[in-house]
Amino acid sequence: MINGKKVIGLFGGSGSGKTTTSKLLNKKINNAIMLVLDPFMHKHWEEHKKEILSSINMKEDNTIWRRTCITKTPESMKTAISFINTEIEEDVKKSIIENNKSDYIIIDWAFIPYTSIYNECDITICLDTDFNIKLNRLSSKLEKNNCLEKWPQEALFGRITNTALNEFGYSAKYTINNNGTMADLENEINKILETEKINYKK
Repeated sequence: MINGKKVIGLFGGSGSGKTTTSKLLNKKINNAIMLVLDPFMHKHWEEHKKEILSSINMKEDNTIWRRTCITKTPESMKTAISFINTEIEEDVKKSIIENNKSDYIIIDWAFIPYTSIYNECDITICLDTDFNIKLNRLSSKLEKNNCLEKWPQEALFGRITNTALNEFGYSAKYTINNNGTMADLENEINKILETEKINYKK
């Protein structure tokens, strides 16, 4: 719990379906809010740019440094996030205070197991999705946002591989195989909510 609110932490590799799943959870659970932590990460990475680049041996003038960091190694990503862990936690707690009437907080972030927030989650969910499905989903998302050309194939592969933390031993209370349909995903979510005795909209 954080500030008396029940917290659901959701993680999975890029393209695993976190956005879809967190939106579904938010829609189903009464009195919940959804926090996507990527904007917080981007803001604080810029604030700690010099320290992060130095720690993972990257050039300071690299204009695509965040993308390179993600695709370098899982360890470089973990090191980078260690510089912003405190700020991320403060941002989450501030957001919870601002949404004080909510009973449930859904946190959507690929790297949440790298942070102290993960230990405060009441429920943790990992999305386990096949590589090619993640690749297709991520490519479609980047193309829709007109930035696919900024991601060479090697960088795309690195991003998908290095954000799949379950493949590096990070476990969750629940794991959802998200290779199927929307109906399959909803069925898995319903099972978790019923097990946790959370009232939800069917």
